[in-house]
Amino acid sequence: MSFTIKFDNLEQISKNLSAMPSEALNKVVPDINLAISKFHNTLETRVKSNYTLKRELGSVQIGSLASSKTSIGLEYELVYKDVPEPLIGYSYKQSDFFTVKNSIPFLTRSGFVKYTPVNKARSVKVNSRNAGSPAIPRVRTKSGRSKFLATVGGKKRIMARLTPDTWASMPSFKNPDGIRAPYKELFGPSLATLAEITYTKDRKMEVARDHLADEVRNALIRGMSL
Repeated sequence: MSFTIKFDNLEQISKNLSAMPSEALNKVVPDINLAISKFHNTLETRVKSNYTLKRELGSVQIGSLASSKTSIGLEYELVYKDVPEPLIGYSYKQSDFFTVKNSIPFLTRSGFVKYTPVNKARSVKVNSRNAGSPAIPRVRTKSGRSKFLATVGGKKRIMARLTPDTWASMPSFKNPDGIRAPYKELFGPSLATLAEITYTKDRKMEVARDHLADEVRNALIRGMSL
């Protein structure tokens, strides 16, 4: 899936463009592409201002801005691919250590398994949006368990257990490693989702849309005067 912005309000302008001489069209199209590119930059800036995700919107833009010839003229659009976004990419903060009731296994020098009856743990709180920004879907876990940091494949990830228990099978003398209860990596709203919400609900994007229409209109007027 992807999020696509179609500039439907440019339809009449597009029809006018198709009727223009090739020389004039070659002058106008780059100006329109530039105006829409500026619109993308504004959207990218607003997404970055609204939300704490570190990756930039341009990283999921499909292709470069281009115009395609249709039966009614020229068609313009911006397309953003819906790529899963690991929750670790958002701003987060670890809690102070707190005590949990959990048996942590360890091996003695003689090879026997013993348990530490109490362990200290830290949960993670994610702050996905900045103050005053449009709301986005909350990340929830099926088990309702706290989020925690883990290193997987040499990279930090934000995880959550799928069950209340830490162990599916407690470590034993025959199986010192035991079997951990299932857990999964958590993902937050994708950049495409953030772009769609920002495009729809951010008031500054309304101004940007009006500005885009003015720039395209002016480009068309300049082309017709050539």
